[in-house]
Amino acid sequence: MEALERAFAENPLTLEDFPGFFLEATGHEPYPWQEALLRRVVREGWPEAVAVPTGAGKTMVLAVALFLMALDPKAHRQVVYVVNRRLVVDQAHEVALGLKERLEEALARPSGEATPLVRAARRLAALGGGKPLEVVRLRGGVPRPRPTLQDPARPAVVLATVDMAGSRLLFRGYGVPRGLLPVEGALFGTDALYLLDEAHLEAPFLATLEAVAGLPGPWGRPGVRAVALTATPEGLGRG
Repeated sequence: MEALERAFAENPLTLEDFPGFFLEATGHEPYPWQEALLRRVVREGWPEAVAVPTGAGKTMVLAVALFLMALDPKAHRQVVYVVNRRLVVDQAHEVALGLKERLEEALARPSGEATPLVRAARRLAALGGGKPLEVVRLRGGVPRPRPTLQDPARPAVVLATVDMAGSRLLFRGYGVPRGLLPVEGALFGTDALYLLDEAHLEAPFLATLEAVAGLPGPWGRPGVRAVALTATPEGLGRG
């Protein structure tokens, strides 16, 4: 705990650092809606839905979530980005790997450097035992780690299809040995922020997430939070 407090004290981070962090992490400046989303989350918590047009950078909600992790140690440590198309899972996986690579490069810079990305990387690494981010892809046709995450305290991004994420959340993980079912259930049901892309096409899974959302996690950590990402919010079917 002392090491974590020291790392955070030596690498201060504020909301005003987000544009610089985003530029270093992605190569381009954030859209106004991405900055507005971060400020809203800090002020009010995650909204039920993020409704932006196709092509407006929904996948980069990942960068918003990562910055929030670095900003606030009480934020969700695990982001589960779910979309029911393998191709889109693969595309999001490449985005997440790019963020991981830039964080690792920033962490390796000389101690005298203190750009927003460097400070964020140091804070994330302090949360995760020296590594700023773990990235895992869960879909059919590719090898899967067992268990999914090596360290539940480490900041992580999991890119998954609906069946892979949902089966684990409900203790019935596809391809998971029987002895690991409760482990995977705990990983996917604790400290997990679900970003459900194309949510208007996955109303049953969104309803499942909302049914378990709000339950407190152990040891003072948050439980599940579900955020629908969609270009057509009217299709979510909420009454």
